Amino acid sequence: MIAPSLPVLIAARFVQGAAGAAGLVIGRAVARDRFQGVAMLRFLASITLISGLAPILAPIIGVQLLQVTSWRGTFGALTALGLLLVPAAFGALRETLPAEARQGGGLGATLRTMGGLLRRLPFLGLMLTSTFAFGALFGYISGSSTVLQHIYHVSPQTYSLLFGVNSLAMVALSQLNGRVLARRFTPGALMLGGLGVALSAG
Repeated sequence: MIAPSLPVLIAARFVQGAAGAAGLVIGRAVARDRFQGVAMLRFLASITLISGLAPILAPIIGVQLLQVTSWRGTFGALTALGLLLVPAAFGALRETLPAEARQGGGLGATLRTMGGLLRRLPFLGLMLTSTFAFGALFGYISGSSTVLQHIYHVSPQTYSLLFGVNSLAMVALSQLNGRVLARRFTPGALMLGGLGVALSAG
C-alpha cells in the first residue's frame, strides 16, 4: 500500500503471495490429517467452494473500490481484511495432527523429507500435474485482463463479471467432483478425465 517504487511493490507482492500459498498448504494439511479417500475429496471440494468465492467476489469488489479510491486503497482494504483474519485464525484453528504423528527437526529435516518425496514417482507425478495445471490457471489470470480489456475493449465491470463466471464454473465442477463423481469413479479415473478436459480446453 505504501510502496514508493515498482521494485518495492513487486518484492512486497512476492511476500504476500508466499504467505497466501502457506495458507493454502495449511488447509490441505488439515484435510490430510483428518480425512482419507472419498471423505477427503468431499472435504477438499468444500475448501474449493469457500476459496472459489474469492476470485468471484474479488474483481467485483475491487472494481467498486476503484470508484472511490486508488490501487493503494485496494491494498489497504486487503490489509484490513488480513488484520480481521488473524484473531479468527488463532481463535478457531486447532491443531489437527495427533501428537504421536508429529515430527521434530527443523529446516534440515524438512529438506531431507522433501528430497525423499521427490524420489517417489507417484508423488512426483501428482505434484507435476498440480503444478502445470495451476501454471495454466495463473497464465490465464495474468493474461486475461490484457486480452479482454485491451484487445476486446471490455469495461472493468464486464471483465469482473467474466472472471466471476470462470470462478463459478470451477466451484460448481469441484462440488460435482467431490459430492457426485468421487462416489462413482476412482481418483485415478477422475485425474485422467480432468487432465483430458484441461488439455482439450487448452
